[in-house]
Amino acid sequence: MRYASHVADLVGATPLVRLSSVVGANAERPAIRATVLAKVEYFNPGGSAKDRIARSIVDAAEREGLLQPGGTIVEATSGNTGVGLALIALQRGYRMVFVVPDKFDGPKVATLRAFGAEVVVTPTSVPPEHPESYYSVAARLAREIPGAFNPNQFANQNGPRGHYESTGPEIWADTEGRVTHFVAGIGTGGTISGTGRYLKEVSAGRVRVVGADPEGSLYSGGPVHSYLVEGVGEDFLPDTFDGSVVDGYERVSDAESFAMTRRLAREEGLLVGGSSGMAVVAALRIAEGLGEHDVVVVLLPDHGRGYLDKLYDDDWMTGNGFAVPAAPAAHPGVSSRSAAPSSLNDPGGSGSAAPSSLNDLADTTNAPTPKGSDMTIETDKTATAAIHAGQAADPYTGAVIPPLHLSTTFLQDGIGGLRQGYEYGRSGNPTRDALQAQLAALEGGARAYSFASGLAAEDTLLRAILQPGDHVLLGNDVYGGTFRLISRVLGAWGVTVQVVDMSDTEAVRAAVAARPPRVLWVETPSNPLLRISDIAALAEIGHAAGSVVVVDNTFATPALQRPLALGADVVVHSTTKYLGGHSDVVGGAVVLNDAELAEKVGFLQFAVGAVSGPFDAWLTTRGIKTLPVRMRQHNANAEAVAEFLVTHPRVARVYYPGLPEHPGHELAARQMSGFGGIVSVALESGEAARRFAESTRVFQLAESLGGVESLVNYPDAMTHASVRGTEAAVPVEVVRLSVGLEDPADLLADLEQALAR
Repeated sequence: MRYASHVADLVGATPLVRLSSVVGANAERPAIRATVLAKVEYFNPGGSAKDRIARSIVDAAEREGLLQPGGTIVEATSGNTGVGLALIALQRGYRMVFVVPDKFDGPKVATLRAFGAEVVVTPTSVPPEHPESYYSVAARLAREIPGAFNPNQFANQNGPRGHYESTGPEIWADTEGRVTHFVAGIGTGGTISGTGRYLKEVSAGRVRVVGADPEGSLYSGGPVHSYLVEGVGEDFLPDTFDGSVVDGYERVSDAESFAMTRRLAREEGLLVGGSSGMAVVAALRIAEGLGEHDVVVVLLPDHGRGYLDKLYDDDWMTGNGFAVPAAPAAHPGVSSRSAAPSSLNDPGGSGSAAPSSLNDLADTTNAPTPKGSDMTIETDKTATAAIHAGQAADPYTGAVIPPLHLSTTFLQDGIGGLRQGYEYGRSGNPTRDALQAQLAALEGGARAYSFASGLAAEDTLLRAILQPGDHVLLGNDVYGGTFRLISRVLGAWGVTVQVVDMSDTEAVRAAVAARPPRVLWVETPSNPLLRISDIAALAEIGHAAGSVVVVDNTFATPALQRPLALGADVVVHSTTKYLGGHSDVVGGAVVLNDAELAEKVGFLQFAVGAVSGPFDAWLTTRGIKTLPVRMRQHNANAEAVAEFLVTHPRVARVYYPGLPEHPGHELAARQMSGFGGIVSVALESGEAARRFAESTRVFQLAESLGGVESLVNYPDAMTHASVRGTEAAVPVEVVRLSVGLEDPADLLADLEQALAR
């Protein structure tokens, strides 16, 4: 059984939730490209971040002997700290006396009393030093009540310590170290100081901490005046606030805060208090100037239940001079978060597992959102993602096809004033960014990068991982271009390469044990012998040895399998092939989840510049939109071709994973949702193979594969000529067929006439 001994034991471990609707384009600004995540603190049992402070303060008081069994907790609070302290007090048997200013009288006070606390209400409109202020009254009661302990959340450094030890590490772990900005209301200072200090330390100063503050507060400068958003900055600065942690401030009006708070409820389903709305306004201001790789975490401190009779009440809003936001239109998005797929549209079959990463809390489209695009349709279904991921309608015209941005040059609004982060065509292009979002969504990755060719993608990835002296382990019928790249290009820089039969797990295990590779490179199905390798098993072997496990998914495509979900670290593609699918564009892709490696790949993409051009990116995107339906027909036609060839007297052997006799067939059936469109065939001799390859008509002789048209290739003299004489050589009697989308009767007739020659 799994249970908690007391509800107070459930403090912490609150989730991050990606904000979607409020980050979209509006009349004032375009859509935000950065990922904006809300740390939803109302999941704490007391409904606020103050639960963490309460636990930390009481733990310290007990250790130091300041709070004895049967004692009394006396605290000045606006309500949230009191609720947190009440839960701890109930668990540990303490009396509770809370002093609350009258502007918070109502649901919060009722909540404290429901927990059995004694509540003293004092006037709000008196200075802190006044004997009737809630600070002064609490201090007096703590002196007068025997065995009383006054936590004094405004000066007690154990409050920030609670966030340093819990909130900060949670954010760091849940973002996999990708957080770049942390935004929180300043309030009593403990949350932003403790959390911010941890994130600064763990990131070596990389994380920027921003304080959201009401207009009128003492913290952030400017005119000081009263405000309605909950906070203490209108009258004094608490000792728990460490200003050295904060890199900057965003001042937010009550009107902005309340409007956003109501939007969060109606559009995001987050019922929060006004200070949460304030923090989100500040976070969106910060996020406006950031790029797609930035991750902004904004802390939402409390639940909105205590504000139902105030900022969620239309009469209260209008009575205090605030506009009441109109109800939003129905959200056009489609959201689907279903289990592992089991069809051609849902790759992975019964053996698939959902990716475990930051993406899981959203879905597989938690990939780089295209700059300037509001991605509203979210799904982990391949067919839907292929059409919609990164492909939001043009916000200006409503066109369902995003614009093709052919420009290399992007004007700046003053020096450094980049519009949506665009500077120069090599460093970023909206059309390429849309493709990258699409690619990441298809493979279930966090980041994707598009390149001018498949080998450019592979070269960039390898240089991001390898150093001179590193070792690479390849399959023994890997694509010849990959072998040539590593052995002849990178080999000159001290990189070594070894080949092994990747379908033989034990042989791989032995090779890894003998010399652990920096990169374990897998093709499955392989090119051209269509060997099937166990991705999950190889990932386990590689990771145990400290290897980066790369899977070339060009043949299968994400319509049939998702290697990242099976444990691989990186997926590469020649997008020239099935993803593009129309033999009209050259390209490559790298998709991955690891933030550190992604940053290296992204830097090299920018620094070296082997990027896909905008028109190439657009053509690839166009091709991807039909990928699932094309793969179904490729698969069906290939099955027909394989079944025809396997019974033909002129054929010595057929290589196709869909055949029961094919080695690894059962593994392929578990690992893939279809067997693909490539069929290789062995004839009686090399001469017969060459004659056959030169005799087909519907199957056209070409180097490429994966297009809508059927192609034939003689690997020994064409795609794999560079590996002749090596362990990766292809038998001379083998011909590779890329089965297209033509009528299967025409395909079979063509093969029959060619085999008869």
